[in-house]
Amino acid sequence: MICDVCNTRVPEGDGARISPERFRQLLNRGWGVHESNITLMAADARVSREQARAMLKAQYLKSQTDWLLCQTCIDEVNQLGTTTPSKAQPSPNQRLTSLDATALSASQFVTKSVLDDFHWQVFGFPGRPKRGAISRVFVSSQRLATEGILKTELAYLALTEIATWAFGASHFPFRDVFVARVLEICLDGFGTPVWPAYGFHSRRDGLGNFRYALLTYGFGSLEDHGRIFLSRTLPSIPKDAHPNWLIGAARLIADQQSMYPHIRASLTEATSRPTYDNDIELADPELLPLIKSVFDDL
Repeated sequence: MICDVCNTRVPEGDGARISPERFRQLLNRGWGVHESNITLMAADARVSREQARAMLKAQYLKSQTDWLLCQTCIDEVNQLGTTTPSKAQPSPNQRLTSLDATALSASQFVTKSVLDDFHWQVFGFPGRPKRGAISRVFVSSQRLATEGILKTELAYLALTEIATWAFGASHFPFRDVFVARVLEICLDGFGTPVWPAYGFHSRRDGLGNFRYALLTYGFGSLEDHGRIFLSRTLPSIPKDAHPNWLIGAARLIADQQSMYPHIRASLTEATSRPTYDNDIELADPELLPLIKSVFDDL
């Protein structure tokens, strides 16, 4: 399980839950929007940190489900002078939960997959490359191409894990529109397009690449996806990078510091109790039939 505030892994049996009412109280006291999520949202939506904080707070205020906190967040809540959160499991939630807000939360897996330094370090990089226009002049074209391949493939794999979860989640009847909305957020962000950050030539280029990746990966196990990750990327990178790439792919799917082993379980946990209000309104009418065709083809 993952802490809903700071995204830290919570061991089974640890952590505590607070109600959405109490969480809204904490938000209004200035607590609950974690710096790591502000960074992700600012990068994803290409807005200032202040705007990202406001967007996240507005989204969190709509939540109608309990929030899982790690021990560090519990300690911070206690320092605010509030009652310690209960470790008891919440009763089944009969209130409607925003499906759009859930899709927004899921889309952060795709963003974080690219921004997380660990996902780059396992492939031999010191961390996520931060390239300005000037610094790119001094980097070889081969190096830039390799970085671009890894950046997009990390995002493809994250979306594949989300779609694979949706495909197999019998308790979750919104798989088509949910995955379509996640993809829309990944491409369009909020007001400012995100697709140029992935190096796509156009939005349609990005849409086609994500669709092809879903079809190529299929809805298998994470181990299967790791093998497909290698088959898709190894032919396009220098041979002297292959040893690091083999090690990196193995750690990406198996190391507990990696985000990927936790995506499906986190989505199952997040959707196990709520009764959803399907409030998703896709801006692009092509997305829903596109995702339906992927599910039908697989």
